[in-house]
Amino acid sequence: MSCQNELTYDYLLTHPKFLQSQYENCENVERPQCEIIRRAAMDFSALVKHQMQDPERFGAEVRDTQQQLLILKNTYEKEKTPEAKKALEDQQLQLNGMYAVIALHTPE
Repeated sequence: MSCQNELTYDYLLTHPKFLQSQYENCENVERPQCEIIRRAAMDFSALVKHQMQDPERFGAEVRDTQQQLLILKNTYEKEKTPEAKKALEDQQLQLNGMYAVIALHTPE
C-alpha cells in the first residue's frame, strides 16, 4: 500500500501482518493514521486473546456471527435502508476479523 493511500480500519483488521508492520512504524509517533492503526491493533489483539483463551467459544461465536450476517443480508435485500446496510457492513467486518484470527493460527 503506497503512502498516498489512506489506511482503513477494515483493511488493517483483516491483514494482521501488515497491521503489525504499521503498528511498529507508529511507536512513539503521533500521526492521524497511527490512531487508526493503534485501534485496529488493540481490537485484533483482543480477538486473538479471546480465540486463544476459549477456542470452542470463539468458534461458536464465528458460527453465530455467520448466521446473523445471513439474517442481516436478507433484511437489507428487503429494506435497502442505510441502517440495514450499515448493520450488514459492521457484521461483515466483525466476521472478517474473526476469519483473520483463524487464518493467523492456521498452517499454510
